[in-house]
Amino acid sequence: MARTQIEKGLQTKQHIDETLQAMMMEMPYHKLTVQEVTKRCNIHRKTFYIHYPSLDDYFFNLQEEIFTQLMEVNDRNFKDVDEIDYELLMRVVYEFINCKPEFYSFLMQTNSYMFVFDGVKKRYVKHVKTYILDKYKSDDRVAQIISAYVLENIIHCYRMWLESPDDISFEEYQKLTANLVYHGLKSLNQAHT
Repeated sequence: MARTQIEKGLQTKQHIDETLQAMMMEMPYHKLTVQEVTKRCNIHRKTFYIHYPSLDDYFFNLQEEIFTQLMEVNDRNFKDVDEIDYELLMRVVYEFINCKPEFYSFLMQTNSYMFVFDGVKKRYVKHVKTYILDKYKSDDRVAQIISAYVLENIIHCYRMWLESPDDISFEEYQKLTANLVYHGLKSLNQAHT
């Protein structure tokens, strides 16, 4: 049975996406070109532009796909949950990263492409802020600060853990960071007693 135009178009788009993600891991943003993408995909420039009017549109689409995946993980974890807490947010972020660990960790750590992950993070901060506003009837600015603080810390600590994951297990790392949030530096004394 012959493939439909839609199936062929979706397969071509997926090939472009996979090629671009591989290229991102090879070269910095400023070296990515449509010409190189089309050469590696063995397609005409017009074919690329059918799917993405520009490379910027590809990155906007990538942010949208990543955010959608993050929200799927979020919704799975927050189903039937009345109270949000740091450990649950950590679980959401880490479960999400583990959907594509090599690629998402790369986006979080590489300056050239950090803008992709930062765009997703900003949208997720707004989502968490909305939850805080609804649940706690908090002031808008306070909810913004709390949501940004918590998510920035989760992501920053995860980046640090990625630098030397053999030094401490992931479970120990999660417990340590959660205890720091809940109990501050006092948690270090509690860990040694």
